[in-house]
Amino acid sequence: MRKKVLLALALVASLSVGAQTVVRGVVKIAGTNEPASGAVVTLQGQQVSTVTDSQGKFVIDAVQNGDEVITIVLDNYDVETRPITISGLEPLDLGVMSLSSAQDEL
Repeated sequence: MRKKVLLALALVASLSVGAQTVVRGVVKIAGTNEPASGAVVTLQGQQVSTVTDSQGKFVIDAVQNGDEVITIVLDNYDVETRPITISGLEPLDLGVMSLSSAQDEL
């Protein structure tokens, strides 16, 4: 019985060490609420990127747990940077993130 308990604990520990999840969200243009199609979304520490679809949605698979910085880049818009914490096996939904036009600041 004790060996079974130890084996179960070892299995749980090994799963949590290499835990991966999914980060997803939607990028929109501030002021118009239009989808930001073609924006590049990057997890800086893990050096993984994806591009938003025609609805501004993105999904990054196989993300490691931990503190991270997400960066969103789209031509003619300010770079959006946000610290996030990835934990657990459940997908992390960042909701809607907005990009402001770089021209708004001129």
